[in-house]
Amino acid sequence: MKQDLFFLSFSSKNTNMLFILLLFVMVLPIHSIYQSNIKFTSMGLQYQPTNSIQLISIQTAQSKLRCSAACNQLKSCRIFDYDIESKQCRLFEGDSTTGSIISSSSSTSVVGIISISSTLYSSSYNQSCQLCQYSRYETCSSNTSTCQCPSHTYWNGSICALQLFGNDTCEQFNSCRSDLNLSCLTDCYGNSPTCVSSAIYSKNTISSYTLQEKV
Repeated sequence: MKQDLFFLSFSSKNTNMLFILLLFVMVLPIHSIYQSNIKFTSMGLQYQPTNSIQLISIQTAQSKLRCSAACNQLKSCRIFDYDIESKQCRLFEGDSTTGSIISSSSSTSVVGIISISSTLYSSSYNQSCQLCQYSRYETCSSNTSTCQCPSHTYWNGSICALQLFGNDTCEQFNSCRSDLNLSCLTDCYGNSPTCVSSAIYSKNTISSYTLQEKV
């Protein structure tokens, strides 16, 4: 990781000081973009996803910081749990809207949450791809050459939020997992729109809920 490279270089001998300073200038902007603000819960908790497909991987890590680094390297990872005793590190494409933090059978389990805020997108979303070239939070659209939300996320007006699953209450037409054939629809009684499969409901019982994408 570039962060490790910087600290390793910074601790080298004074004879390499010029190289160290140059390396600092080159690496810091990239490191700043890749940097994640991770918050940890208290012990004895684990993450429970809404859908099993949210589990990205299960691996062994020697510390919760190494588990944090593994999550940070993947754009899709927004939450993870780590067991200090077993060294098990589970990475998820999830957050509080697509899962929940519950009590764990292990007292040494902890959950790490990558903070997602509007400040991560305020200067880059829908702008030139140069502004998100190294970002873990956005991707460059080949169609528009602008910074857009990655797969399985949607723009809700302030952040790239994770798309929702079946029966979740939704607000936008693109807020449901389209790869699972889910759409944001409302029934003929005018109830709150939810993510439902168009393959299950017929046009006689479900009508499209007209929503505009937020910009």
